[in-house]
Amino acid sequence: MLAAWQKWNEGGANPYQIRNAIIEGAVPLDIPYHEYGQGNGYLNMPNSLTLLQNGIDDGLHIDSSHGLDAVDLKGGTQTWSTGDLGPARTFHIVIAVDEDTASLDVSLTNVVFTGDENPYMGDSIEFYIQSAIRTAEYYYVYNENLILRSNLMRMSRENAILRQYAHEMDRLRNLLEFSQDHPEQLRCARVVQEVETRMGGGIVLDRGSDSGLKKNMTVICPEGLVGRIVKVRSHVSLVKRVIDPGYRVSALTQRARSTGILGAGNRGQLAMEWVSPNTEVVPGDTVISSGLGSITPKGVLIGRVVDIHEKSESFSLSLEVEPFVDFRRLEEVFVIMREPPDYRALFDERGDQR
Repeated sequence: MLAAWQKWNEGGANPYQIRNAIIEGAVPLDIPYHEYGQGNGYLNMPNSLTLLQNGIDDGLHIDSSHGLDAVDLKGGTQTWSTGDLGPARTFHIVIAVDEDTASLDVSLTNVVFTGDENPYMGDSIEFYIQSAIRTAEYYYVYNENLILRSNLMRMSRENAILRQYAHEMDRLRNLLEFSQDHPEQLRCARVVQEVETRMGGGIVLDRGSDSGLKKNMTVICPEGLVGRIVKVRSHVSLVKRVIDPGYRVSALTQRARSTGILGAGNRGQLAMEWVSPNTEVVPGDTVISSGLGSITPKGVLIGRVVDIHEKSESFSLSLEVEPFVDFRRLEEVFVIMREPPDYRALFDERGDQR
């Protein structure tokens, strides 16, 4: 922490001064910890910062604790005897060396365990050697690494936001181009909720009668047919999707011009029933709305044929159709602002033409 402070403030303290500021700035504890050898002081950063700001000696010396004497090596050797150690006791010796020191040999000898063995951890001894210069460099690198990681996380978040904005712009641009090119008057709406299949299925739009939406209006998107409105309130509408149970629409194979009734199939697919057995249809053919039934306009894309089944009992073909619309990623839709014509007015109550 002190190393980071002096780096950001362009201080001139060297690793020895930082180390001495930490040691000399520590404040003794009032509560003795000698029984377990956990030390007798705690770090005090304000004191250490004050020492660095006012200047502190960087003399090379040996510091020690728990009764071990500090001795200047001066290129020679030094031996310390720890004596008998109680349970969990520690001895700490700090050796400061300058840049001219080529090597430092430290050995641990005559270690004898006496008394009862620790029933939980056993008897052990731990020995650590750490260079003061390397410690300072470690903190420099550690803090610099934290800063770099923080910047990387920030840039990653910003990049994700920019990618989301770019995706949003592309999607909105496609929607705008689709609405401008479509011959019908369209009203854009956002999908705000998906209704579970066990409740009948469907999606909820954020527009209703206040926006001019009415029951049985067709709902589409740039990829193709979505469904039709089945319930309308002032600010919301419920749409029955082409993949929901109970939905039916008259469909047409685009190439062979054969009609059939299309509805929900299995595993998210669609099933087009009652297709003429003489139809020349192959997998890959496009299926569109036929316009029969007066609700869905003719020519709206629906999907492509992926499989063909013969139904001998009904003397017809059943086409398995994959919808063009990915209903899992549906966010915005368009409502065709045209009320379906009511052809019932052409007939009287007896069904005769007027």
